[in-house]
Amino acid sequence: MRTSFWLLFLLLVAGVALGVVRGNDPYIGLLGVPDVVTFTATPAEIVPGQAVKLDWKTRGAASITIDFGPPDQSRSAYEHHANLPPTGSLVVKPKVDSVFVMGCDTALRLDCQPHVISVHVNGATTGTQIEARR
Repeated sequence: MRTSFWLLFLLLVAGVALGVVRGNDPYIGLLGVPDVVTFTATPAEIVPGQAVKLDWKTRGAASITIDFGPPDQSRSAYEHHANLPPTGSLVVKPKVDSVFVMGCDTALRLDCQPHVISVHVNGATTGTQIEARR
């Protein structure tokens, strides 16, 4: 009986350390591996220049980055926005179909898996304009 208690205890500690066992908020993984809870674009289909609100929520991230641009461009050519808050929103006005790639970072330099969303622009021209950031 005593051995099963310690085995269960060690499994729980290992699960927390690896980020497998999580609370709702804040993130409790001992290694602090960040996690993307949500990343959305509303609406996902627009006309050129219409506002799109990007919303995100992460756990365990010190900050996030969002890179975006047309899907036919190399990611190195995307517009880059760093040091955004771990939970927040950004309003953009795409003029062409756009891909948005969000990544996160912690003080320990542990990155989360990048999350990708896209916005389809009907009757597209060129470019993406940022309106506001919160």
